[in-house]
Amino acid sequence: MARSKRTKQRVVYSRSDINKILDTIIHPWIKEYPWLTFVDGLLHTLNERNPKASLQKFIHCNLKPLIDGLEKELRKEIESQAREYLKK
Repeated sequence: MARSKRTKQRVVYSRSDINKILDTIIHPWIKEYPWLTFVDGLLHTLNERNPKASLQKFIHCNLKPLIDGLEKELRKEIESQAREYLKK
C-alpha cells in the first residue's frame, strides 16, 4: 500500500508581519535596556533591505528618545557621584 506524501506548507511572512513580530518582541524591553533600540533598528534594516530609508527612519523615530534617555542616565550618575563626594 502506497503512503501518501504530505506536502510541507511553508509559512510566508510579509516584511510588515516580520516588523510587527520584531516590535512585539523588542519594544517591551527598550525602556529597561535602551541599547536594544540599536538592535531593533538593525533588525528592521535587515528586514526592509533598504539601508538608506531605514537609517532615515531610525533617526526620525529613535534618535531623540535615545539621546534623552542617555542624558537622563548621565544626570542620575552625576547626581549620585556628587552626593557621594559631598558625604566625604
